[in-house]
Amino acid sequence: MTPESQSLSGRSVFITGAARRIGAAIATELHAAGM
Repeated sequence: MTPESQSLSGRSVFITGAARRIGAAIATELHAAGM
């Protein structure tokens, strides 16, 4: 299954460690994807 085939519509995520670089990068990418 490719990331493009999975819709983020109506989903939620809980990211810990966003103050550090890995969590912040995940949050940035999810935001850019419309999450």
